Amino acid sequence: MRKNIKKFFRLFFFYILPVTIIFVPLIFILAVVQNKPFMLETKAADVDDAAHVRSLIKRSLTSLNKHEGEVLISASEEDLNAVAVFMARGIRRLDGRVNITPSGLEAFFSLRLPHNPIGSYINLYIRVIPSQSEFKIAEFSIGRVKIPGSVALYLLRLAMDGILGDKQGTNILNSVQSVLFEQSTVTVRFKHAPCLNLVRDSLKERLSGVRDYFSPLGNPQTIRIYYRELADIGMKHQDNQKVSLAVFIGPLFNLALQRSLEADPAEENHAAIMALAIYAGHYRFGNLVGPVVDEKTRLLRLKTANITLGGREDLRLHFVISAGLKLVAESGMSHAVGEFKELMDAARGGSGFSFADLAADRAGVRFAEAATDRKGGARRLQMLFANGAFEGMFFPLVAALPEGITQKEFQYQYGNVEDPGYRALVEKIDNAINKLPAYSER
Repeated sequence: MRKNIKKFFRLFFFYILPVTIIFVPLIFILAVVQNKPFMLETKAADVDDAAHVRSLIKRSLTSLNKHEGEVLISASEEDLNAVAVFMARGIRRLDGRVNITPSGLEAFFSLRLPHNPIGSYINLYIRVIPSQSEFKIAEFSIGRVKIPGSVALYLLRLAMDGILGDKQGTNILNSVQSVLFEQSTVTVRFKHAPCLNLVRDSLKERLSGVRDYFSPLGNPQTIRIYYRELADIGMKHQDNQKVSLAVFIGPLFNLALQRSLEADPAEENHAAIMALAIYAGHYRFGNLVGPVVDEKTRLLRLKTANITLGGREDLRLHFVISAGLKLVAESGMSHAVGEFKELMDAARGGSGFSFADLAADRAGVRFAEAATDRKGGARRLQMLFANGAFEGMFFPLVAALPEGITQKEFQYQYGNVEDPGYRALVEKIDNAINKLPAYSER
């Protein structure tokens, strides 16, 4: 009998256990890893996505600030897909999409793996269904492995407890009273509990930490250095006299050159343009980055209305904001934003469609592309501007371009942005931009 027991243990520890340890994880990996993703790549983040995320966070924190009664938190499909976009910014290989219907919520995520012989993607799928009493997961799968909803909910509890600490994840899920879906919106009703206030404070702290950790738009501390440089230059030109943006560009990129002697010039230029977008574009860029403007700089009450390009404030805004958008979106998206804005001007009877504004938009995108080019363009731009900049280096002549085109006139002359005449003029603008010293290697 003893010999049989010894023989069994010897067999188990020397053969069965090693084989199990090796092959079970291998079988699981083979079942999880797949060759195709659930979806195409997540679209590039834009300012609209940022607005959706900020609005969702603000609404959620406002609800959590309630001292008594039920707490309702609602999110639209657009809100959740904007969150997915920024998750993809933080986790470069992650793509995601959320669909909401009256029957529930479906979330698809694909994680792109480094090159390997097994497969290219890990796909995650989750389906949440309506409930009048609790949070319910109907389906969850990772690759080809399907996990029961009850097990998935248990794993979610563990994950939330790990992220929030002190079993706050469990408390949140236990406080859910209903999950309802209407059209493309999900509404979760919580019974108010002291734990929700703790979650609110933890959420504020951790959201700030996540933003600073991922730094999708750059390191706030580095950007602050460039913002202070711009503020110092601006203080010398607060007399309401017009001053060209070029006056700021020269010293800004000279600072980038000095700082990148032992650093990546593209990264330094990236930070410089983000500072420029916040200072001379729109303060909301700062909301995406983090704490850039410190209290001392804020008290200076800087004026930027006198900063111009081509003698105009609006052209400066188009140029700088488009450069900032390039840092949060693909260049094609930035071009589309510019065209959409001009078409809206024409449609609502305002300033009308302006090819000059469109040229400023496209020049701003090109400026950001050249400044962050790691194949030599970033350093070349620093060297070009180090001894001073003038507009002709980076901004085209726009005086002869058509402006103030009404919607009716635009439709009569071009029809839409795919019209050959329209495309020809846009190509002419792009050619003029590409011949400028900042973008031409000659």
